[in-house]
Amino acid sequence: MMAIDQAIQTSTVGRYVGTRMDQIEAQVTAELQPEATGLQNDGRALEAKRGTLDAASYQSQAANLNLRLANFQKKQEQRQRELQATEQKAINRIAQELDPIVRAGLPAEAVLDAAEPPGGPGRQPGHGHHAGGDHGA
Repeated sequence: MMAIDQAIQTSTVGRYVGTRMDQIEAQVTAELQPEATGLQNDGRALEAKRGTLDAASYQSQAANLNLRLANFQKKQEQRQRELQATEQKAINRIAQELDPIVRAGLPAEAVLDAAEPPGGPGRQPGHGHHAGGDHGA
């Protein structure tokens, strides 16, 4: 499997997958960032008015903020799982196509590079900051 992994990482098709994953990750960040900023701002605002609220009001607003934060964290985790699944699906598809080529002893990199996708080369899949990274918080 090492020959396939190396071929994916160094091929034009593999680099294209990496570039596309970067684009998808940027979309996820753009989706999550405004919500993360809003939660941070609301948390600061709640702390700023803490002295002016009675205990019950503060506790109610803090509980609401904590619920929103928990839901946001679940959304972040879901988006991370989706990114990882998307990347793995693309890598698995390339590996599936390469397996018979590698087994036949042909240079997998040459075959992948001959099938350059639209958009050209990018970074290597599986080696970016998006795998396991923090998105928007």
